[in-house]
Amino acid sequence: AEAEALLDLLVAAGSRQRARVVGVLGAHGGAGASVLAAALARAVVATGAAAALVDLDPAGGLDVLLGLEHDPGQRWGDLDGEHALLPQPLALALPDWHLVRVLSGDRRGGPPEEAVARSAVRALGQGHDVLVLDLPRQVLAAGPHRERWLGWCADVVLVARSGVRGAAAAMAAAPALTAHTRPHLVVRGGEPTVAEELAAAAGLDLAAHMREERALPAGIEHGVAPGDQRRGHLRATARALLDRLGVGR
Repeated sequence: AEAEALLDLLVAAGSRQRARVVGVLGAHGGAGASVLAAALARAVVATGAAAALVDLDPAGGLDVLLGLEHDPGQRWGDLDGEHALLPQPLALALPDWHLVRVLSGDRRGGPPEEAVARSAVRALGQGHDVLVLDLPRQVLAAGPHRERWLGWCADVVLVARSGVRGAAAAMAAAPALTAHTRPHLVVRGGEPTVAEELAAAAGLDLAAHMREERALPAGIEHGVAPGDQRRGHLRATARALLDRLGVGR
């Protein structure tokens, strides 16, 4: 009766966890965490390392952000009911975005049952050097999402906008993150001194201050992918994060 669970355990025991796992999380809605997660995974590949990007939002949607919604490849909905996923077959079945393997949701939604999601994340971690998790904000609340996903992450990048709302959200998120992982704060917009004050108030390490890239929202609507603009602030921030975290070396 426990055959699927036993097979899942055997696969986990037979392969080591290879990837450095980095979570990216928005302190509040509209912070831009998914865009930064995608740019970070793309920056990892630019160093010559193998990277995968996983959308853990229950509603899905990362494939639309990246312009992959019409590309072939499996999404979370195709894995529903699967167990004991293997690293190479899973990676090859996923869409390829600038050499980043992407597991996202679609109109069917995000991750299915816990066992399937856990098996997929584990398999991608076994088959890549860096695994970037686009974390749902549910991890900030006590419950299964927090216990399930924060434990995977060596580091979590928390993204907040400069201002009162961003400061309040970062301060509220800090205790949950520091209890489970190493959090790093990225502040979007405002002045560098304000970003430093925000980080100090939240008690978090300021990993980067990202200036607003005003053309990015309109660019995404017209098919510009995160990281396309070579001299953009998003791309520069992703590279700075890699250096700060020691990822992709």
